[in-house]
Amino acid sequence: MKTVLIILFFVPFWAVSQTSQDIQNDLESHFEMADQYNGLALYGESIGELDQIIKIARQNNLEETRISATIKKAEIFRKTQNFDRGITLLESLKNTKRYPKLHVQKLGRFAALYAENGNLDHQTQSDSIKVFIDEGIALAIEFNFKEEEASLRNERGFRQSRNGNFEEGLDNLLKAAELYKALHDTINEVSVLTNVLDAYVHTWHFDEFDSLYPILVERVENTEWYAIKSNLYRIISSPFITNGEEIEGLKWLDLSHQNTVRRIEKTNTAQMAAFKIIHDTNLYKEDALRKSRELEHEYNKTKELYFFITILVLVIVIVVLVFFRERRLKRTLNNTVSELNTLNEKYQMLMVESNHRIKNNLQMIISMLEYTKKQSKNLDPKFVMSISSKIRTISALHKHLYLDVHNGLVELSTFFSEITEHYDTIGMTYTIKHEICPVQIEGERIVYFGLILNEMLANTLQHGKNVEEVLIKVSTNDKGYILSYSDGSSHPDDAKFGTGIKLIEQLVKRVNGTDYKLDILNGTYEFYFNS
Repeated sequence: MKTVLIILFFVPFWAVSQTSQDIQNDLESHFEMADQYNGLALYGESIGELDQIIKIARQNNLEETRISATIKKAEIFRKTQNFDRGITLLESLKNTKRYPKLHVQKLGRFAALYAENGNLDHQTQSDSIKVFIDEGIALAIEFNFKEEEASLRNERGFRQSRNGNFEEGLDNLLKAAELYKALHDTINEVSVLTNVLDAYVHTWHFDEFDSLYPILVERVENTEWYAIKSNLYRIISSPFITNGEEIEGLKWLDLSHQNTVRRIEKTNTAQMAAFKIIHDTNLYKEDALRKSRELEHEYNKTKELYFFITILVLVIVIVVLVFFRERRLKRTLNNTVSELNTLNEKYQMLMVESNHRIKNNLQMIISMLEYTKKQSKNLDPKFVMSISSKIRTISALHKHLYLDVHNGLVELSTFFSEITEHYDTIGMTYTIKHEICPVQIEGERIVYFGLILNEMLANTLQHGKNVEEVLIKVSTNDKGYILSYSDGSSHPDDAKFGTGIKLIEQLVKRVNGTDYKLDILNGTYEFYFNS
């Protein structure tokens, strides 16, 4: 049994784990393709991959993955100059502060989109960029995100140097270069130093320019960093043209154009190679997917077969164990039943003897009360009669339990007859009529019915006027049974507040009676009950 439970527990768990791993692999594949397309300037294809990631992340409640893909998508909108769409997309991102690095990246993308959006007025653009970059740098320093800090300082330094704040701008650019150097990111380090060179040119710091540009030219000389080279050579050409050295300036400008062309050629070549690789990859994927499905189908069939065989073996073992266990339990049960039958016979004899003794003791108490009533002149006969009637009610119950023991059930009509016979012996002059349908009630509960009837008879005996007949009726209806008692006499208006009437109401609750009512005009009591 334990083995079955273990199998039933681990099979769903294993299936969930496999599903989670498949989702993770799928996401990684889409991220890899998105980055490849982005690097080849195939921005539409890259956005398509990112949209797939966002869809999968939403379906599986992967918030962090969805935010990361959305930020990458906003960056592509910046590259394609869809600035408003990029800003709107980032504004739709909520809860990014839960993920500090992603939040810093979002602030950086906001700053870049605002910086390049020419449709914004200068003041709004400047203020927004400052807020985004300041918050981003503070968080990057707090959480030690060096790469993000370097990128934001580069953006801030470049804008400060262009807006006349040369000292602070230069400080931020140099800090950004140092951070990239510490990260061993040579390309971005050189790119930042190119912005430093641009700051020197725009602020006419030609001595610093003359010292820096040969170093940068040497660092990029034998590389394929065509975009950086193109920007660097264009910046170098500017001071020479400005100072009248047009030949030297045009030489650098020509180098800039050459590297621009090489960058475009490299991109085109890479794109064509990528298209071929993508085409071949898709073919391989389709073939691999088809074979994978076939293998998975065979594997699932084998797995199901092993599973059912295992279950079958376990069921057989369990059936055998249960069979032997049942045989042992049957022997034990037979012994137990025999012992219980013996004990039950003794219990029945004990209960009969007990009820007999209780009945005799109650009769003795009644006799003592009658004797006391005759001997005592001060004792109220009505009080003695009331007590005696209640004791006779209980005595009648034990008489029936003594004579006929059937799981403690007593026929209500027989019990009521025993009670009313007592009132015939004490001088009740009017007729007591019974219309009671067959109903048996437990001994512990029927005593309350006896007390209810006793109180009703006592009230009639004590307060009834012009009574000719008492009708006790029990019949069935939709609610179970209805008990009705009527003596045909009227009651005073304050009768409902009397002690006897209140006692009847409490006793009705004890037998779970409902809809109890008393009609004071004709002395009719009525309530519903279940057997």
